[in-house]
Amino acid sequence: RPPAAARRRKPTALPPAAAPPLLAAPRVAAGQLKMATVSARSEEKCRILPEAKRSDDGWDDAGRKRRRVELAQDKDVPDLPADIWALAMEYLPYSDAVRCCAVNNFFLGEVAPNVGELSMLRKEDLNVETARRFKNLKDLHVLNLLECHCQKATDEYNEDEAPPKQSFRTEVAYQLVPVLSCFPSLEYAFVGGHCLKCDSRF
Repeated sequence: RPPAAARRRKPTALPPAAAPPLLAAPRVAAGQLKMATVSARSEEKCRILPEAKRSDDGWDDAGRKRRRVELAQDKDVPDLPADIWALAMEYLPYSDAVRCCAVNNFFLGEVAPNVGELSMLRKEDLNVETARRFKNLKDLHVLNLLECHCQKATDEYNEDEAPPKQSFRTEVAYQLVPVLSCFPSLEYAFVGGHCLKCDSRF
């Protein structure tokens, strides 16, 4: 039997494993670090800022013109003179003629001033902002001042009283005068009504 001293002896601790040497970071010169930081910030700034603010060399103006030409080509609009387009727009309702002005600057700046005749069928057409686009208009037909009651039930009226065929729209009359003042070249204006249900014009 081993002595008590041998039984109480602690096991010998193993030596700690050697830690791997730390990798030394490569040294970067102060000038190189500064240039790298400035370059990274410049790239980030170019990505964030809009193109309108990066116009030091005039590239943006040329780029915008080139993009406008490409967008106009994508629309596949036939190459017709402005006066021909204006004649075609005269056969459209007023609301559709206003939409044509949103095609491009050519329709807004050259075609719309050449339109000579239009017809307003809805009370929403009496808008001063859109009327100013057709500043050389000479013939205007306002067909929303009178309202037709051809489809109204006759039981709303007495048997001895005939239902009215048309009624005057006061809210349209208030908007009519400011719109007419937008056409300094106006020569003829017809103010009345047009019913799409019974196809009557009055």
